[in-house]
Amino acid sequence: MTFQQGDLVLLARLMEGNYPNYGQVIPIGNDKRITFQKELLEGALRRVALLSKERTNAVRFHVEPTRVVISTSNPDLGEASEDVAVAYEGETITTGFNARYLLDVLGAVSGPEVILEFKDALSPCLIR
Repeated sequence: MTFQQGDLVLLARLMEGNYPNYGQVIPIGNDKRITFQKELLEGALRRVALLSKERTNAVRFHVEPTRVVISTSNPDLGEASEDVAVAYEGETITTGFNARYLLDVLGAVSGPEVILEFKDALSPCLIR
C-alpha cells in the first residue's frame, strides 16, 4: 500500500506470520502500587540520572511507606540520591530502572500523577 502527499511518500506492506501476543507481556495481578506526583518523580529522576552510568542509566528505587529513595552510583562520578514522597502501603522493596526509559514514559503521561504497579522487585512494572 502506498500513500503520497506532495513530496511525502508512505509505503506499508502486510507482514507475514502471526502478530505477537502483546497481552502476554503485560503484567497482571500486581499488588504493589506506588503513586507519585509526576512532576516530583520526573525532577528527582533527572537529577539522579546525571550521575548514573552512561551506558545503563541505572537507578535504584528503595520503596518504603510514604517515600521512595531514588539513587545511583558511578565509580567515576560519585553517588546521588533523592527522596520522593509517595502514596504506598506495603512492605519495603528495592528495584531498579533505566532512568532514560522511565523519563520517556513520564514525558508521555498527561496527568499530574503516575502509578507504578508490580508484584516484586524482579517482576515487570506496569505504569499508569
